Amino acid sequence: MGFDVEKFVCSVSEDRTCALCHHVLDNPVQSPCGHVFCSSCILPWVVQHGCCPFRCQGLNTGDLTNVLALRDVILNMKVVCEYEPNGCSEQPKLRDYIAHIKVCGQRLVPCTNRGCGELLRSVEELGADKNNPCLCKPRVPCGGGCGATLKEVDNGHMCVEYLKARVHEQEEHVRCLEGELLRLRERLSARELELVSRIKAMRKRLQIQGIKLVQQARNMENVKAYTKTVPTECESKVNHTACDAILCVAMRGYPWLSVAMRAPMSSMHRFNAV
Repeated sequence: MGFDVEKFVCSVSEDRTCALCHHVLDNPVQSPCGHVFCSSCILPWVVQHGCCPFRCQGLNTGDLTNVLALRDVILNMKVVCEYEPNGCSEQPKLRDYIAHIKVCGQRLVPCTNRGCGELLRSVEELGADKNNPCLCKPRVPCGGGCGATLKEVDNGHMCVEYLKARVHEQEEHVRCLEGELLRLRERLSARELELVSRIKAMRKRLQIQGIKLVQQARNMENVKAYTKTVPTECESKVNHTACDAILCVAMRGYPWLSVAMRAPMSSMHRFNAV
């Protein structure tokens, strides 16, 4: 947005105002169709709509050109100081306006006295305040014993009203502290519940892990016991087979033995094997 027309000393012609905001042009740019706008006004428009505000033609940001000559003319126009109501009569150029405001003798500055809070009109008055008496400087404590620090010319001070105001301030402060304490307690309670929940969850996980470890240990013991019994059974089977073979060979050497006689011998062999 451009500059307020009312800030300028002389009247502003229409060709120096923005076609969008109707203020005095700030960093003017021109479209191919001849319209002039503030750069801060037209750029968002072009990005959003892609055309001239007057619907003349399509428009891109690259189509806009700076109007440097017009910008220099506007920067050389004189403006009214914002501290004119305080007594400033200077009329700086627009290009020098910011620098003037920083050093204007009528600008408002806070008093440096602790607890004062009043605004002084000029740097000179502020400097005088450091060495000479002024209306804003605190002077003496109240003679009534209320504890207030009064200015020399403060004749309207009332101790009762001052004390009431102080009591009200302290009550407000206490209420704020109580509210803050309540919020802290709520936060601590919520934190405590969260920690208890975490501890319970951790304890449950540890119990599950312990059960798994015990089960794994039992499985390992079963595996070890099984591996010890397997070789013994194999050896027993091998021994039984060898005995059967020897007995058969021996019996073949005595063909005269009847089947009835062979059966008991075979049974004895099985019994001995067991």
